[in-house]
Amino acid sequence: MGSDALDTEYENGVADVLAFLAHDAATVDRNVRVLGARSGKYRQIDVRVTGRVFGAGAATMVVDCKRYKKPIDVNTVGTFVGLVEDVGADIGLLVTTTGASDAAREYASNVRGIRLDILSLAALAAWSPKGTVHFDYAVPDSLYSEATRSARRVGFRVRPVAVDKWRNLDGHLAMSAFRHFGVANPSGEVQSEARERLLAALHKVGATDPIAMTNGVVIGGGTPAHQWLEVSLSGHGTGLKVLVASEQDIWIQLESLANGHSIPLQMLDVVRPDIWPIPLMFPSWG
Repeated sequence: MGSDALDTEYENGVADVLAFLAHDAATVDRNVRVLGARSGKYRQIDVRVTGRVFGAGAATMVVDCKRYKKPIDVNTVGTFVGLVEDVGADIGLLVTTTGASDAAREYASNVRGIRLDILSLAALAAWSPKGTVHFDYAVPDSLYSEATRSARRVGFRVRPVAVDKWRNLDGHLAMSAFRHFGVANPSGEVQSEARERLLAALHKVGATDPIAMTNGVVIGGGTPAHQWLEVSLSGHGTGLKVLVASEQDIWIQLESLANGHSIPLQMLDVVRPDIWPIPLMFPSWG
């Protein structure tokens, strides 16, 4: 897979995270072009967020996503600052997979409205929270690479999935295209429009008859903060695990267990990891 396709995958993933965190407080757009006031030229923006951003009032944030193998340097930050100023954004968020040099961090911290955050590929791969819509299709293997690339161009993240043997689809590979729309319960209309957008992208590269396998919406868990923790009874492990991301999640799960099995709630707890709760991405969003 070419680097441009994987860059787009990373950008779409960052947009998914921001859409999940923003909910209805802001609108998240992907791969937009904005006319620069200073340059007089259209500038490409990986992700644009408009609305209530990071606890502020109405604002516009532009996001630049760097899927780099090495930490970004001060020159990268300087270029980004110029972009933010050129398009007149209130906030700039520079997201990188591998961190930044000390000079880059110092520069970013001293420019008003500029944020620098790390979002690793591993953490992003684990991000598929409640409300994520997915569509799984099989396409001829000769078209698979272009099909995934085209799906990413219209805003989806893509991962390979297995094709069930009983389908007898020799010569085909399957992909799951998924995206978060900023709501926990996307409407049928939203899902239908997303499917049509995906199918149009597949048709564009010659996959005119993709084979639908399954589709659905994630109903729980699905963020890097969610962990399977073992339930304990009077301080002893039970082997039973619950999927939780916060103390509130733990309380809800334990209360359900207590009510369902007639066990005093005060006898139940979970075995927490050394780091708990797991740090959230972009923690100052609020």
